[in-house]
Order: sequence, then C-alpha cells, then structure tokens
Amino acid sequence: MPAQEKGSGMTSTSTIQSSLKSPSTAIGGVAGGGCNRTRLETNLARLLTRCETMAMDTDAVATNWRLDKYTQALEDMLSDLKTSPNQPSKETLQEYSKRVEFIRGVIHTAKLPSLSEKAVASQLIGPGSVASAGGGGDYGPCMEIKHRHVTKYSEDLRKELLGDPTPTKGSSGDPNKPEELDELIKYHHQIQEKIADHMLELTRTLKEQAKTAGNIIKQDTELLTTSSKRMDENEMNLKAETEKLEVYNKSACKCWVWFLLILVCSIFIVMVLFMRLFKKRKY
Repeated sequence: MPAQEKGSGMTSTSTIQSSLKSPSTAIGGVAGGGCNRTRLETNLARLLTRCETMAMDTDAVATNWRLDKYTQALEDMLSDLKTSPNQPSKETLQEYSKRVEFIRGVIHTAKLPSLSEKAVASQLIGPGSVASAGGGGDYGPCMEIKHRHVTKYSEDLRKELLGDPTPTKGSSGDPNKPEELDELIKYHHQIQEKIADHMLELTRTLKEQAKTAGNIIKQDTELLTTSSKRMDENEMNLKAETEKLEVYNKSACKCWVWFLLILVCSIFIVMVLFMRLFKKRKY
C-alpha cells in the first residue's frame, strides 16, 4: 500500500508538471499582463485554466482524481503566491482565490450524496468576478461551468422525481442554443402545468373531504348537545321524584304507626268490654 500511494503521488506530481509545461496559456479575463508575471503566477494561471477546462465535463468531475489533485496544487500555489515578495496586485489575488474556490465548490457539489443536494448546491456556487482591464463582469468559463452543472443536476433530479428515463429533445445538444432552450422551457412549463392541475385536483378533494368532515362533526355536536340537555332534564326529574318518594315514605310510616296505635287501643277496649259483659260464673 505505501508503494502504491507513493506511485500515485509521483504520478499526480508528474501530471501536474506536464500540464504546466504545456504550451497552452491562461484564457479569458486573467488580470495582469503575461510579461510581468512571475513563474509561479504563470504556472498558477495555466493550471487554473486546465482545471476549469476539466470542470466542464459534468459527468467526470466526481470521479476525476486528477482534478482533485490539481485543485490541491492550486491552493498550495496560491498560498505561496500570497507570501511571495513578487506577488501580483490585490485584485488579481482575489480573482485567483475566487476561481480556485469556485472549482473546489464544483468538486464538492459533484460529490454530494443526493441529487436534490446537488441541485441546490449548484445554484449556490458562484463564479469569481474578473478584475481584468477588459471587463468587470462574471468570468466566462466559470459561468459556463455553472450553467452546465445546474442543467445536468436539474435534468437528473427531474428524471428521478418524475420517472422520465428518456432525455428531452433539447438536452441532447448544446443547452446554450436558443431553440433547445425554448424546447426545454416548454417541457418544463408542461410539467409545471401538470403538477399544478394535480395540485388543484388534490385541493378540491381535500376541500370536499373537509366539508364532509365538517358536516359530520356538526351533526355529532348537535347530537351531543341534545343528549346533554336530555340528561340534564332527566337528572332534574329524578331529583324531583326522589324528593316525592322521600316525602311519601315519611307520610306512609306515620300512617302505619297511627293505624297500629288505633288497632291496639280498639282491641284493648273490646277485651275490657268482653270481660265486663261475660263475667266468670261462680259454682
């Protein structure tokens, strides 16, 4: 394993050196004149242009280990350039820093696990502002890189969500062509209309269900109110009947007591009269 890592490191170093020795020069909007650059700045500009060219390939960014190594080398070279006595102007250093950060953001976005995260992150990464004498707008290659990655992740996310395995008519060629952009915009409008119709149908269904549920709840509430009133009336009637029963029980007890007293007295009087009328005979 150490031998493999050493070999891989030597291969990446030699690849970087060969890319720096290539006759290609930095393209488009690099601040500062080429005749006034130091060797370190020239190598940084060439490698930065090479990395931007490699980042154009949206399918290979996540798996291209050379781009990752090149970006690490760019960060080291930029750090050395900032501490160099012959460093360029502050605007040029800011330009280099923004472009390196942009490439690092593209690589980080490509390595995200889900398509939704990639689609959101690709919208957030921004190209560095060019401080060249030719213009002060956004750097062209960075804008093109961002546009390609945003288009790719949006199409992949649409295919994953809508289950459309076939590419759109305008996605097979260059996405910058007006005709193909119009086709893509029309397709997105159709998808949005279908989604809007589906949401309206779901809204109607939910509204009907809400009305039905509201009616049922209203009926149940009325039934509970009626039952509660009846319970209150029954409770009041039960209390009244209980009071009447208590009064009746008390009055009935008194009647029986008086009846028994009268009966006992009557029997006593009858016995006395009987004893007086029928006296005992004497023999």
